[in-house]
Amino acid sequence: EDRGGRLAEEEMMREYYSCALTLCRFSEHMIAQARRRSSWRFFPLRPRKNLADGFFLRDRQIHIPPNLHFFEHHPQRLLMTFIHAAEQGATLADETAHTVHDNLELVDQAFLHDKHTAELLRRFFALPQPIEGALREMRRTGFLECLFPEWRGIAHLVRYDLAHKFTVDEHSLLCLYYLENPLEDSMSYARERYMIWRDCREKDVLRLAVLFHDIGKGREGDHSAIGARLVDTIARRMRLPEEKRNRLVFLVRHHLLMGRTAQHRDLSDPQVAGDFSDALDRPEDLDMMYLLTYADLRAVSPEAMTEWKNGLLWQLYLSTRDIFVSETAPKGERRTRVVTRKGRIIDQLGAEFGREFVQDHLEKLPPSYPLYQSMDAIRQHLAAVRDYDGENPVIRFYPHHDPQCREIVLVCRDKVGLFNRICTAIMLENFNIVDARLNTRRDGIVVNNVIVRDALGKEGVDESRQELMQQRVRKLVTEEGEIPSVPRASCETVAGRSSFASRVRIRNDISARFTVIEIRCVDKKGLLQDSSSVISSFGLSIHFARIVTEGSRVTDIFYVADVRGEKITDEETLNRLREELLSRLNPGTPDD
Repeated sequence: EDRGGRLAEEEMMREYYSCALTLCRFSEHMIAQARRRSSWRFFPLRPRKNLADGFFLRDRQIHIPPNLHFFEHHPQRLLMTFIHAAEQGATLADETAHTVHDNLELVDQAFLHDKHTAELLRRFFALPQPIEGALREMRRTGFLECLFPEWRGIAHLVRYDLAHKFTVDEHSLLCLYYLENPLEDSMSYARERYMIWRDCREKDVLRLAVLFHDIGKGREGDHSAIGARLVDTIARRMRLPEEKRNRLVFLVRHHLLMGRTAQHRDLSDPQVAGDFSDALDRPEDLDMMYLLTYADLRAVSPEAMTEWKNGLLWQLYLSTRDIFVSETAPKGERRTRVVTRKGRIIDQLGAEFGREFVQDHLEKLPPSYPLYQSMDAIRQHLAAVRDYDGENPVIRFYPHHDPQCREIVLVCRDKVGLFNRICTAIMLENFNIVDARLNTRRDGIVVNNVIVRDALGKEGVDESRQELMQQRVRKLVTEEGEIPSVPRASCETVAGRSSFASRVRIRNDISARFTVIEIRCVDKKGLLQDSSSVISSFGLSIHFARIVTEGSRVTDIFYVADVRGEKITDEETLNRLREELLSRLNPGTPDD
């Protein structure tokens, strides 16, 4: 049955993983015993390397002397076992692991609060060598949840949301692996992450934050807030200095902030990086927050961290770092940056398109456009605008850094419900929209960037499917009348139970120019069309959209404005919009 904020399904899977791990440990122990006995008969013992306090290293394994009271008389040796393992890049010999497990009763309250234990823990988390392997050995022996009783709450814990492919404890250890081994990662910017990790002056704080960022899961309430309280207790037991303790608590409490900002906000809006930087005290906090966020997203599942998400996160990091470097640059400086950037664009693209044509295009768009659009993107926009005859939409396909995606540049005349028509056409051709930006010029021409992913799971888009999509988009964008609905598959079933709460939020404090609508719910086919249809029915224009899918749940973000190009401030209208979205989506009770 459901218990303490956890679904019955989660409890069942937790029990399964616990039993499976016990069987795995028993099997490994028996196999190791059999191998050791057979090797004694035929091979002499290999040389050993003596370590401090009686430990020794042989065959990249940590051994202990044959002393029945080796740990009993010196309980801190239990912790030293894993410090040696980390320093030597070794695992525990089977007899060592077995002896540690047999002496876990020594890890009592006196041990946990002893100043020598605290000193050894601070030493362990500050080691120059990776510690992820040693922590896995702690988990294998049962020492980890004795040393950190808070760990028991996430051990073998499954979250029933289809996004996380691992138990919470395994996810946390994977996070630490990605933190400590950036050069082993195939994703872009690995070298840059290595440099940030190498230069981090508080590796102990960052390791603790990464290991315990989800420690609050499995309990009722906000897991970030609960986790912050738990790591505060851990930090006090470890006798961390107050400054480090406060930084650790901050990182755990806000470990979702950077990922949500990168994926749910319009990064071309300078206010986004500005608001995010306000939450940080120093550039070093940004470095640690970035590495924590990347590791967290990377360890969700093999498919979760795409190059698209990776690029968004890196873009937010660079934008925020620029703010710290310039440190509250005056508004006049930003105007200077806009003028300088426009001049560079005109100089570089003027020969290809004509200086007056380029300048006219830039003047008809918001000041943020030249600052946050790449030169290649602006070149694509100019080429499409040049070929637009005022009636027939221009549609171009371009490669995307994520091989499963394609970027569409669409130039057409603005109209209410435009985005709803675009997304309907794209979804009818079996593509999903993952990101969209509608750059509206003062003359009513809209330059749309839409990133699509094949719903059939194929990489790339062949020419025949591109042509079909072009025809569908042109038809729906140019014709008036009722928009066709996206067919729901007959085999589509209602999503199963989930511990994820659905909600709709409408905010006016995120963007200086737009009202921001955030929808979070269980994913279903036609969801994007339903939500964009409701928004269009209120006479609102969508200027930016982002769709983030995580397993069985989705977050849709819309930046909208009314017919005058202004925010929606009337409370009655906002309430009706929210209720209509909930009614159409029917995700359940909102969670505010």
